[in-house]
Amino acid sequence: MSDNTLTVMTDLATYEQDIDERAVEEAKKRAEQALEQKLSGEEYAETLAILEKSLAQLRIKRRHRVR
Repeated sequence: MSDNTLTVMTDLATYEQDIDERAVEEAKKRAEQALEQKLSGEEYAETLAILEKSLAQLRIKRRHRVR
């Protein structure tokens, strides 16, 4: 932040109404199951990224539902 200007950089930007909660829950479950398997370093990182994205989307969806 400088000169009263805030810059936000993100790798995920989506509207709450565009999030399919059921599909995200399924992706989360698949990622959690995959993490229980023996994965290469690259596969592990990719699966962890999918899980983190799913969790972020669920937080967004559920935060808006409460309001």
